[in-house]
Amino acid sequence: MTQIQSCRNRNLTAVATAVASGLMMITSTSANTPRLTANIAEGATPLTVTFTGDSDGVVFFGGLQLHFGDGHVANLCAPGSACRNISTAHTYGQRGVYLATLVGSGEGGAKPLASVQISVR
Repeated sequence: MTQIQSCRNRNLTAVATAVASGLMMITSTSANTPRLTANIAEGATPLTVTFTGDSDGVVFFGGLQLHFGDGHVANLCAPGSACRNISTAHTYGQRGVYLATLVGSGEGGAKPLASVQISVR
């Protein structure tokens, strides 16, 4: 099997034809790892946490959201763009354990990408 390092627009039709006919298989060699971090993982109420999300270059057609685990959601990245190191702050006003989740949205629905547990006492 021939490995293709890059593809220019003029070659796109030939590549699509080869893939459709089963002559070629395209695989990704990148190991995209979306990440979510928090500046603090536990504390007393009210607890303000700064989250940083990174889609690691992956583009989501519906954008990138941060679900804080308490019913609130923030949009981190506009639809159709890749986000890197986007931060937002959120204040938890109730005691409890929350799972903040970075979610990518697209045509197939929402996909959880990374999570951080926050404990509020």
